[in-house]
Amino acid sequence: MVAASLLGKRCANPTASCMKAAKHVVRYLAGRRAYGFVYGEGDGTGLVVWSDSDCAGTYAIDGELRSRMGISIRFNGYLIGWISKHITGIMVSSGEAEIFALSEAIRQALHLRYIGEEVGLDMPAKIPVMVDAAAALAFAENTMGVGRMKHLDLRSAWIQEMKNCGKIQLIKVDGTSNDADFFTKILPAGEFRDAANSMTQVIAKVQPKAASGDIQARGHGELESLAKVPKAREVGSETDISVNS
Repeated sequence: MVAASLLGKRCANPTASCMKAAKHVVRYLAGRRAYGFVYGEGDGTGLVVWSDSDCAGTYAIDGELRSRMGISIRFNGYLIGWISKHITGIMVSSGEAEIFALSEAIRQALHLRYIGEEVGLDMPAKIPVMVDAAAALAFAENTMGVGRMKHLDLRSAWIQEMKNCGKIQLIKVDGTSNDADFFTKILPAGEFRDAANSMTQVIAKVQPKAASGDIQARGHGELESLAKVPKAREVGSETDISVNS
């Protein structure tokens, strides 16, 4: 999700490193062809929402000053919705970014609860919203002075109202166990793999095609090789960017 966003920003003026990163993403997607979303009765936890943000997290990579928010929504343990996008405007603190992401997560949660109630699903009276930011929780609990973050008055006041009227339940979680962390930043390989596997399952056996020049998909036993694809045409002096180069 984050990788695709970073690459999308470079479509107009790609570099050699962008081509290498794009090929890496293509290889990963090819290796995950057997995976998909599987839905069943689930674990009975109902509607649960996670909220997170990363304040200017990619500044060191591409100089981006905007913060990214991530929202993960599950129903009975199954992922049913997610958001990963830049927050409009420049957030001057991590607390501001977290408050913005939390308010958006609550808005999405209330919207889905209304839809669930209309179709006859059992929805929680108080929607559990998982947050790992102490600043966001302090503001929602009204234990932080407004003098330090006056520019968040409207959003924080609305969050407090939703909490006080019993529509949401804010729950503190550890940052490493926050489901929305996957949608805010580039994770280490191990953490990324664990997060991806918690969202998807193997749904089909992909039969490999034995042919010379095929790419070996590493780390996925369900897929041993990929069919050879035509090469992309050269652009200027750039080298061939096909996945089997």
